[in-house]
Amino acid sequence: MQALNLSADDLLRILACFGLDDGPATVVSTGAGTASPAIVVDTASGRVYLKRRNPRYCDEQWILYDAAVADHLLAAAVPVAPPMTALDGRPWAEVDGHVYQVSAWIPGERVAVPTLAQLASVSRVLTRWHAATSTWRPPFTKPVGRLHDPLLSADGLAVFAEEATSAVHRRILIEARSWALRCAEALPDDAYWSLPQAIVQGDVHSQNLHFVGDEVVCLLDYDWVCPAPRIVDLADAILYLGGLRPGPLVEADIRSLTRVFTLPVERVAALLDAYGELSCDERAALPWLMLARWLYSRVDAAQRKVAPAERLSYLTTGYLESIGEMSSTLTALGFEAFTSR
Repeated sequence: MQALNLSADDLLRILACFGLDDGPATVVSTGAGTASPAIVVDTASGRVYLKRRNPRYCDEQWILYDAAVADHLLAAAVPVAPPMTALDGRPWAEVDGHVYQVSAWIPGERVAVPTLAQLASVSRVLTRWHAATSTWRPPFTKPVGRLHDPLLSADGLAVFAEEATSAVHRRILIEARSWALRCAEALPDDAYWSLPQAIVQGDVHSQNLHFVGDEVVCLLDYDWVCPAPRIVDLADAILYLGGLRPGPLVEADIRSLTRVFTLPVERVAALLDAYGELSCDERAALPWLMLARWLYSRVDAAQRKVAPAERLSYLTTGYLESIGEMSSTLTALGFEAFTSR
């Protein structure tokens, strides 16, 4: 995903929708995500974060849902940055056919490899987030369904396996598909929805967190907030914050975020210990939710974000090795990783 490129006039037109056109505006940096491009802007009223929502996420009820969740969390003292209300009363502005949102910029540092203390802070924030949304629901609809559905991953992997001309690629994709089907069998829909629920953040990774010292001061990006088992967020945190990847993290590059990883026991333990007690069902489900997330992340990116000529190489590089890494680490921590229910 490219950074958000706007002319000076277009930038001022957008900011005017939020009453932020009372002086010069200076782009400080890009803040592009892998789906929604963004910039950080200095205005006369303060520094703000301006993003253009991906068209996939622009249903009106979806946007209202996300904003209501962020407002509720802020009221519950969870460190978030809700979208500002535009002059027309909506938490977005539509300009030239694009949907834009603005939020206050929360000073802090994005950390590609959080320390153990920072990982613990992430889990404490997630605990507060989930407590605030365990029973509360906004008055809007957002029919997302099951996150990282392994059956969708299996379907996508079957298509890619059919397209593969390399026997090595085909073998890896077929084996990955067997893991997706095994995951769907081990954690079927009824078991998934019977786990303790909350409105989850749905996309916990280093580009969506600001730290000051050891503490999280803001958890950003609410495009995927939705009802789900609360430990979906914990699974994300383990994979994308606890995991260590070779080389620097490249902002807005999904291939960088989803590279093969190692999963040190002490980093996963820091997240688990700070989150708090899991139920027996959650302990049984967490390995499968991590597996589902890993399988889905590569398939979804290959389908939507990676150039066609690079898809099969991207999908297969390190794909199965990372499954073994997850299983080894979780087993060392006392989980029954990737076994039948």
